[in-house]
Formats: sequence, structure tokens, C-alpha cells
Amino acid sequence: MQSRYTQSKSDLRRARTRTLIQIGGLIEKSGFLEKIGIQLGDDLQNDETLFDKASILLGAVHELNSEIQNHEQQLNIWRDKGKSLMQKI
Repeated sequence: MQSRYTQSKSDLRRARTRTLIQIGGLIEKSGFLEKIGIQLGDDLQNDETLFDKASILLGAVHELNSEIQNHEQQLNIWRDKGKSLMQKI
């Protein structure tokens, strides 16, 4: 297996894209997108009518990031909850 540093740029781009797709899938499975009115297939970058919804998503994720800095206990709680939810999917 190649190390991360010897992989080609296209390999790294594919790996990054795969990770981003997986993250999007997890967010979708959480039900959050439905709550804020984002539907699968919506173009959040090019559809100006979706700007507010995309802003809500970004703001929520940013807020979570700010709140969890140095809060290992909260990360453990979310990990356990996530594991439980993944077993149901």
C-alpha cells in the first residue's frame, strides 16, 4: 500500500472525494438535511434559492466544531450514539 505522501494527486483527490461523499451520507442519514429543507439532488453551490439552507448547514457544523474543542466526553457520547444509529441502518 502506498503511503499518503507517495500517492499521486489524482489518488489523493479520489480519496478526498470518497471521504466527502461518505460524510454527506452520514449527515443525510442523521435526518438533519430533511429538517432544514435540503433535498438530495439540490445544488447548494449554484442555486441561489438554497443559499439560506446551505448557510444553516455550515453554521450548524461550525457551531458543533466550536463547542467540542477540548470536550472529549462529548465526543465519546456522540460516538456511542452514532454507533447505535449505524447498527439500525
